[in-house]
Amino acid sequence: MDFGLESYSTLVTEDFILPPEAEFYFDEKPVKPKIFIGLPKWTDEKVIGEKVKSKDQLGVYVKLYNSVELNATNYSIPDANNIRKWREAVAGTAFLYCPKMFQGITARGSLLDKESMVTDFLNSVQNLKDNLGPIFIQMKEYFKPTQRKELYEFLHSLPRGQFKFFLELRHSEWFSNSDINTELYDNLNQLNIGMVITDTPAFRHSVQMKFPIPSTFIRFVCRGDKELDIFRIQQWKKQLAYLGDHGISDVYFFLHIHDVFAIKPFSEYVQKEFML
Repeated sequence: MDFGLESYSTLVTEDFILPPEAEFYFDEKPVKPKIFIGLPKWTDEKVIGEKVKSKDQLGVYVKLYNSVELNATNYSIPDANNIRKWREAVAGTAFLYCPKMFQGITARGSLLDKESMVTDFLNSVQNLKDNLGPIFIQMKEYFKPTQRKELYEFLHSLPRGQFKFFLELRHSEWFSNSDINTELYDNLNQLNIGMVITDTPAFRHSVQMKFPIPSTFIRFVCRGDKELDIFRIQQWKKQLAYLGDHGISDVYFFLHIHDVFAIKPFSEYVQKEFML
């Protein structure tokens, strides 16, 4: 993910201090969060740290991480054969696939009148069964609050209970306009849909500590070999402990590391810090 990535040359630690207080839309009961850490894909030797045949890459990845941000589903609705292979690769484990909703639904024309496509997508990913994590709905950076009626109608049309959904919004007006922001989180709370926190070096507006459900989904964009990245992870380590004290029970933390040689060592560092 290149969104919000920029040079660190003009940035300092003060740019990455997380908001000190959070707003929770549910009863705050202390818990020890379950933390799922993963990457966007497994099909790269720099991800898994060794060169193996493509058919074996997922099996190696599953031994290193307990989840994956399944970006492959953004480009096409997976067929039954792919779903079967993915399930077989994680059989007997608590590994979670967290699919990105198909871009034919979210990025091509209106969100509305896509019932058949949404049904096909959900029917596909539900076959991951116990290994299906939350589905995240990513809207493009040009998707503005002027389209919120369309967004809320779409979100209200999604099935409740069977799936867990998170929403990713990027346009700054969703976060800077207090009335729109309040309306957004009230709708998400009503629908039991979470909000993705997109933590990037350049765009800090979506790093908002408001939680409509007792789970959080964090997409963390970094260089992977810089002192600022270490500082940022330390910030999140403290924040996750704080969120657990206030009832956040599930944390999905996905690393987008742009120095390919830092992917494995940096992700190992993060897992150690988060005590997985």
